[in-house]
Amino acid sequence: MATPRKGTGRAPTALRSHTVEPDEQRTLIIEQWEGARFPVARLGNDLYMPLSSLARYFGVDARSQRETLQQDRALSRYLRFLYIRGKGGRQSTLCILVRAMPLYLVKLDIDYVREELQDGLLAWVDTVIEATAVLFFGSATDAALLTATDAGDVEDLRAQVARQQLEIGHLKFALRLQGRRLSTIERHALPANVYFDIEPDEE
Repeated sequence: MATPRKGTGRAPTALRSHTVEPDEQRTLIIEQWEGARFPVARLGNDLYMPLSSLARYFGVDARSQRETLQQDRALSRYLRFLYIRGKGGRQSTLCILVRAMPLYLVKLDIDYVREELQDGLLAWVDTVIEATAVLFFGSATDAALLTATDAGDVEDLRAQVARQQLEIGHLKFALRLQGRRLSTIERHALPANVYFDIEPDEE
């Protein structure tokens, strides 16, 4: 087994013993997922969603998701145990920060996700790769210039700046569009407005 490099360490572990009471509990409706409803908890200015509710939506094992994310040094920083009320009563529940969900979706093992959602998730991964490449290189044109072989290639690429910058300007729209692909597939899999509760017992 490889030894962690100097300066690295184990993922910060969210501890059940550090469970806190949220300021309030709400229901989050995700329209692009055919109006699927999830319990969410507000803690200060942050919203958290139970991992078990997400796991139920995607059809993956909740326990394995909790174990995997708690060992993930990047995503584990966005996990927290909160008291969530469900059909089984109030219980300590491992939750993920809602704004970290886009990265969580990229890290899902697609082969274990419900079959009708797999194509939509693959399209989401493609979009995230495109978006982060633009963020990293500054623009699609800058990224392409790295592979230009001569002055003629460079000029040809620069001639495309206006069109590509327009495409970049529509990037947020593209991200929303990819999200709608999931809803298009989901529409044939589940009735609308399904509520994805927490598991009765997460111990």
